[in-house]
Amino acid sequence: MKKTISWLLAFAMLLAMMPSVLLPSVSAASATFRAGDVNGDHMVATSDVRPLLSYVVSSTELTADQQQAADYDFNGTVNTTDAKRILDAVISGNPNALLDISLLPARADDWYSPVQLTSGIKSIVDVTENGTNGQTFTNIGSTWPYAAYAYDQKILVPDDAYIEYDLTVRCSATSINLYVGGSIPDLEGDRVMDDVAGRQYFKLNSYISSTNIDAGSGDLTSGTYKGKVRVGDLALPDNCRIDGMLWISGLKVYAVGADKNALTIRTLQVTGFHDPVKIDRAGGSLEVVRPALIDTAETEGLSTLTGMELYVNGALSADSVIKPSKDNKKIYNTRLYRRIVNYTDGYQLDVPFDWQEDFSLAKLRTRYTSEHYTLNISRESKNPYGNNADSWNTYLTEWINRYIADSAFLSANNLSYTRTPVTSTTLVDGFEVMQYDIVINDNAKIAQPYYSIAIVRPETSYVNFYLFVLKSDARTSTVMEKLLRSFKTVTQSGTAVNSQGQYTLTEPSYWNAETKAYFNKLQTQETTDWGFFSASMVPKSDSSYSSQNKKIKAEYDRISGAIGYDYDIMPTYTHLQYGSSYNQFPTDMANTYAGGNGFNGKPVLQFTYQFTSNNNTNLAAYTPMYDVLRGKHDAQFRKLAKDIKAYKHPVLFRLNNEMNTDWTSYCGMVTLLDPDIFIETWRHLYDIFEQEGVDNCIWIFNPVTTTTPYCSWGEDLCYMPGEDYVHSLGLTNYEMGNNATLTSFQILYTRAYAKSADHFAAHPWIISEFAAGAGGEKKFDWNIDQWTDTTLGRNGDLQVTWIEEMFECLNNKDLSVNTFCKNIKGAVWFSVNDYTSINNKNYVVNYLALDEARADSLAAFKEGLKGQ
Repeated sequence: MKKTISWLLAFAMLLAMMPSVLLPSVSAASATFRAGDVNGDHMVATSDVRPLLSYVVSSTELTADQQQAADYDFNGTVNTTDAKRILDAVISGNPNALLDISLLPARADDWYSPVQLTSGIKSIVDVTENGTNGQTFTNIGSTWPYAAYAYDQKILVPDDAYIEYDLTVRCSATSINLYVGGSIPDLEGDRVMDDVAGRQYFKLNSYISSTNIDAGSGDLTSGTYKGKVRVGDLALPDNCRIDGMLWISGLKVYAVGADKNALTIRTLQVTGFHDPVKIDRAGGSLEVVRPALIDTAETEGLSTLTGMELYVNGALSADSVIKPSKDNKKIYNTRLYRRIVNYTDGYQLDVPFDWQEDFSLAKLRTRYTSEHYTLNISRESKNPYGNNADSWNTYLTEWINRYIADSAFLSANNLSYTRTPVTSTTLVDGFEVMQYDIVINDNAKIAQPYYSIAIVRPETSYVNFYLFVLKSDARTSTVMEKLLRSFKTVTQSGTAVNSQGQYTLTEPSYWNAETKAYFNKLQTQETTDWGFFSASMVPKSDSSYSSQNKKIKAEYDRISGAIGYDYDIMPTYTHLQYGSSYNQFPTDMANTYAGGNGFNGKPVLQFTYQFTSNNNTNLAAYTPMYDVLRGKHDAQFRKLAKDIKAYKHPVLFRLNNEMNTDWTSYCGMVTLLDPDIFIETWRHLYDIFEQEGVDNCIWIFNPVTTTTPYCSWGEDLCYMPGEDYVHSLGLTNYEMGNNATLTSFQILYTRAYAKSADHFAAHPWIISEFAAGAGGEKKFDWNIDQWTDTTLGRNGDLQVTWIEEMFECLNNKDLSVNTFCKNIKGAVWFSVNDYTSINNKNYVVNYLALDEARADSLAAFKEGLKGQ
């Protein structure tokens, strides 16, 4: 059966093979050539020829593989080397094949005008418009075996529009591909330059196949198929998108494996256009433009306004005047842009019109999202080192670009740059901009693996800067640069407000009876449950089982005996891995030393699980976080879930504590400055537990009170996994005990209360680990930048006083001065010292352990516990 292959070839081929006198008047011409004679040797020796003509090449002698190799479109300029390469691929192994070449004329000033084709291919009719809400390509009528085209002049289509298809397949085809033709515009402000010769076709990553055209399987059979594909799902380069819209110059449907006359397209329609004045936003319907609020300086360069929104303290407002003391944000809307004016953070920015704003954590960051993009912007002003170049370099390299600028770290975690990091002082006027474009490789299970990170610092300040973190399902550097070019500062006014209120506590319906009863007890009790950590449990198969077992038993007996109190909570820590070996749930020890349910006289297990493979000691090396996203630890997670479910008793499950720091393998510094990765990995494990039927886990969200690095982007609320994924709030605030005076429990946990009360009042709070030190034998002197000798235990008396004052608070929660204690339902003392290694010798830095030498502190505990 005769097959046909088409591609665009250079004008040079015409000059080589056709009489030039025919060019002005020919509508269609054809000739037959021996395949071996049609190659680069017949091309005109020029490297820049506009493809103003195309050819239909057909032969009865080309194999299927040769036909597939010939399926190529020349675009833009064509040189003889490319032409020869393609032709050689077509005729490889069959130089004597006869090729029928038909000339298809086209005009440079109207590249997409319909052309009468030869070889039985019907003409393509003009495209008609379907009102103002769409673009329809009707009655295309092509019966070409491999493709049917629909052309139109350029149109801008929003990402959330759809291309709908109505296809008649008259015999089997293995699949149908949809192509979109776009052009690469030259964007300068609002000006768009469209070079006719620059138009290209871009193939979708995925095709319309039988699985989503029809419920059947296998080949597409004869019949009519209807459906649609979302415009925003098309895999097009960034430069085919203009301000959130897709630039479409043509459409093509491509049938693979179909016989001649297999495909007829009756209708191909672009639908789903939104009229911007009717877009509904999360905060309410789009507001009518209020002239009194329009500032001509803020709207400079914008096209006709279609609406404007004013947000006050995070909520859509009907005010007609700005109240400077409030958290005010304006959004000017046009058909293509949304111009954000953020007064409290002091900037304005243009984003695509379909990006949704999120001001719920405005004190920390603003967020803009669409189906394909997520942008977080934070204004940073917490550099503690001073306003000079050296202090900026210290802050930058310690807490901002420490890992995103480390190629060894990226390699260790299968991340890579999509372009070399750049620093510019011309991209944003008056600012130094550092950009890092990174992709998470092996990303089939990751929704938005492409990152563009920009550190935008005023050239006059070394303390203040803006952090942009943009992620997408496609490369984002072009989008980021467009955002940055629209960025400018405005006069700051007002005070930012988090409109995020109290998180709702949802008790899971799937909890078993023991867990429900214990959780209810935890919520309603006025007393505080206690636990003490001395060593971690290990499974029976672990080589350290015997030594750990003896240590845990000895410490439990010693401490509980000294304080006259049996533990309510038994804490332990388990890391995902040690090196490449997984750590397992310590079932035997959990049953021996815990096994409690709040009523049976045994301690309830507090199980701290951390995504680390090196005990959080080498953050520049491997972090499991990216492989968690990739699903590579799922088998281990499912085993852990089964083991915890089999344990049956309630588990205080504390995942990845102290994430808002610079010392954990899952902190934001190692996750591309993006706390969302913490959230995604948390939810991933939670969902696996739910799938495995785990019915006894109470999930504890446990940041530290003081965020380190000092920043807004990495504050604790930015890591909150969501109210459906958290059942309890964990608190951690240590007094390390090395200073001449100790900060009291009341002061430390009043700070924690002030940070959390507005959001977690409905949740039971557990101080999941804490302590007050008695003074280590080494102390770091920042003035001379070295460790100095001190006396071990020198602050023992202060530790005793600290414990006594702590119980004055916890045992008198009804007093107004102790309101901060009201939600504290449990506390775990971390009875393990902190060490540092100097010249290969370990020294105590923070003396936290309640060992025999701390008899006075143990006595203070005994006395305090009597008051419960």
